[in-house]
Amino acid sequence: MNTKYYTDQGFEFLCDLIPSDKYKQGIALKVDSLMRDNREHYKQPGVYILANNQGEVLKIGQTSNMFNRIYTQYKCVNNITNRRIREHIKTVEDVTVYVYLTPRKKSVVLGHTVYTSYAAGLEHELLKEFKQKTTLLPKLNTMLR
Repeated sequence: MNTKYYTDQGFEFLCDLIPSDKYKQGIALKVDSLMRDNREHYKQPGVYILANNQGEVLKIGQTSNMFNRIYTQYKCVNNITNRRIREHIKTVEDVTVYVYLTPRKKSVVLGHTVYTSYAAGLEHELLKEFKQKTTLLPKLNTMLR
């Protein structure tokens, strides 16, 4: 499966993650003005795909805040997943990010206002579909929950 399959379903290009000596963690975002000028729009939950220049899907992930996940966490936050992604970018290839934003639903539960989205469920289903069609997970995904 390649990125065309996902862009045909509504995933949109967001940015490229590239190696960089400018930042301590060693990667930077190659961003057009669309993302910079629409930060509030991208602070929504959603599913993202990391892919190489040949369109091979490397990772399918989800987040409650797309801007924070891509613009901050992959670039700066130090954890196992982020280190694995950064190492791939620094030593193997640049990565392109495609996103599909999901609505945030507001509900009142036990008198508390809570928000949820379909991002986790959609990520799970996309990973299951990917594995059914290819017999493997994308190479930078470690498990199917």
